[in-house]
Amino acid sequence: MIGWGIFIHAKGYIMRLSTGLGSQQNTSSRKSVKNPTFNFATSSPSALSVYNRASTNEFYRNSAGKFVNAASNQIRYDCDFDGTPLGIRFDHPSTNKCTNYNWNMTDFTGITIAGNASASVTVSTHPVHGHPTYLIDNTLGGSGSAYITIAGSFGNTNIHSMRTCTRVLVGATTGVFVADSGGQLVKTAADCGLNAVNKDGFIFNEGFTPLNSSRSMRIVCAIGCKAHFWLNQLEEYDVCTFPLLVAGATSTRTLADACIFLSAIPSYREAEGSLITEAVFDKPQGVLQYIAQITNGTGTSDTYALTLQATGQVRPRTAIAFTPYTNNDIHGPIRGKRFPMAVAWKNGQTFSAAGPMTWRIDTYTGAPTGMTRLNIGGRGTTSPFAGWIRSITVLNKYQEQNQLAAYMFPAVRAYRGIWLNGQSMMHGRFRSQETNQNGGEAAAVAQMDLYYPDSENWVLRGANNGSSADRENDAPTGYTNWWYDSVSGAFGPVMEYAKSVITAFGKSRMLPVVGWDQGQTDAGDLKLKANTKAIFDEFVNFLGAGTKVAICPISRRQDNYYDVYTLVKKQKRELATENPSYIFEAPPQDNVSTGSDNIHLTDSSYAYITKILFRKMMSVLGKTVADPVDPPSFSAASRSGLTVTIPVIFPSGMTAIIPTTGISGFRCFDGDPDSGGTEINVTAATYGAGNITLTLASLPSGSLYLEFGRGSLHKEYLAGTIANLPRGNDVNALGMAWNKVIVS
Repeated sequence: MIGWGIFIHAKGYIMRLSTGLGSQQNTSSRKSVKNPTFNFATSSPSALSVYNRASTNEFYRNSAGKFVNAASNQIRYDCDFDGTPLGIRFDHPSTNKCTNYNWNMTDFTGITIAGNASASVTVSTHPVHGHPTYLIDNTLGGSGSAYITIAGSFGNTNIHSMRTCTRVLVGATTGVFVADSGGQLVKTAADCGLNAVNKDGFIFNEGFTPLNSSRSMRIVCAIGCKAHFWLNQLEEYDVCTFPLLVAGATSTRTLADACIFLSAIPSYREAEGSLITEAVFDKPQGVLQYIAQITNGTGTSDTYALTLQATGQVRPRTAIAFTPYTNNDIHGPIRGKRFPMAVAWKNGQTFSAAGPMTWRIDTYTGAPTGMTRLNIGGRGTTSPFAGWIRSITVLNKYQEQNQLAAYMFPAVRAYRGIWLNGQSMMHGRFRSQETNQNGGEAAAVAQMDLYYPDSENWVLRGANNGSSADRENDAPTGYTNWWYDSVSGAFGPVMEYAKSVITAFGKSRMLPVVGWDQGQTDAGDLKLKANTKAIFDEFVNFLGAGTKVAICPISRRQDNYYDVYTLVKKQKRELATENPSYIFEAPPQDNVSTGSDNIHLTDSSYAYITKILFRKMMSVLGKTVADPVDPPSFSAASRSGLTVTIPVIFPSGMTAIIPTTGISGFRCFDGDPDSGGTEINVTAATYGAGNITLTLASLPSGSLYLEFGRGSLHKEYLAGTIANLPRGNDVNALGMAWNKVIVS
């Protein structure tokens, strides 16, 4: 073993058995399953047989949350700022391009101080961890911001990322931010989740393209604020890696090479077994990353592996060196969240699971032999993983879904889940088909975290590919995934799949509210409303009495207003109106955009609309939601000549509409629009004194119908950017409740 930095014969102590896990599996296999779990949450004892990392310029945080410089080949058992163990830290290769070399800020080398002359910039000891830091105090009078500019340069206009550590002592966290010296792409502490004073955290600005190659990094402290800063980081990369120690003009990390010898794992069997890994991802998409890989030596051909694809989805692989093999993305992790994944195998079959039990079963052939290593954090020094590996469990038996769930969701934690069902929006986990980012799911979990900070929160997917509401509508698509058969009255394979996911995760852990989206496959189906109600009633039967359903406002559509998608929207509205005790419609939105297929949303739109949906779901559960949950609405209108007056009904927390002109989304029809009524153009829409006033281009020949919301989700009707959750009273951003009335 010449050339390895560390060589540990782990026999005798690497079998660090986790308590409480093996007892949770099915009794049918409990006695025969050997369960060695390698727990990397602590630095002693080490389970690794081999670990090699040449870099001397990397950190980890110790059990006190203090940054410690890791020596060459020292395993980085990392903790968060509060000292909670995270696991072994792995990184992608990257170079810090800052030229200030004092990582713990012992002097002012490489920085320039400017801005408010009354402000003070000193080297000061961190009040908790004892690090020397830059302390910027801009509470001493004067005016304007105080800032330091970090020496260094982008060097080119490739994609870059930057980060600094901060601890806000005084003032609003929104007043402290990091940006390059041109003020480009400002990020505040609040943007990065640092919303409280006297808390340590990172402010980072990732994946941006600098305006020119000469700009450098600037840390700014607004007037009235006081904060510590340290660990400046600027790198040519699309995300920030873990902080680099600047040891000179530049600092480049080398990759770690880590493995456990399979000979030291008596439970490992080539012919049958299970591999369960628990990790925290620091880079949820972009490039191929290997979390764990069973292989013959240090080669790149794996037999069983758990990977993160460039698509942003986890891909459990089985018998990749042979064919056929499992090769399908099944779930996307959320950055910074614990993420369990598993693959189980036996001759002829493999079972793959990830996240909150999204799963698939495949067949494979081949006889893998000669496997010697369980590589961790990459395939040797290729396909490196970025994040923390917390634990790995190797079993000598094939495990079914509920058995794997006992390892993936052990009873040592508290969990809450929320169930999303329907069609492509839920099938894709609110994930863009173009960028593959799962911004919608991340937004959903973030909302749950606000209301349930005492548990590990998950969004569980029930939908599967296709997922038509009615079996009859699956036939033209070639899919065999349907919720309900309106002919026989039987529920289909998607309902079975959805229930199995919840059962494995634990019904008692589920919140009593279900999200639902249904769109393209069933568009135009006159039976859709009855079918959907049957599906909703089954959700209530399954989860328990009192379960609510929130209908997602999106309905996929093509370019035309008068199409089969109109019926989907109409039926959704009627379901909520006719069943107010347990079916609710989330607010429609008009500032979301679709991708190139003109059907599915962009990632930022998924993130945006999910916030709206989850605010409604939390309100349905009786939670106090700070912002208005429902939009303004109307139930009557009157006409005098060409002028239509609409009294506005405001929800709690909203008293007016802004803007007062340029309001969009209202349409008028000569006759019922659902029966072929002719549209009359609206030439102006204004607001004042509690009324919206429309001006018609011409008079109707019969009854005038007024409608708001048809087509309001389509990208042709963008009302602005989708970067922020709408607040307050902008009818164009928040969207009025969709309604249709006959004008008196």
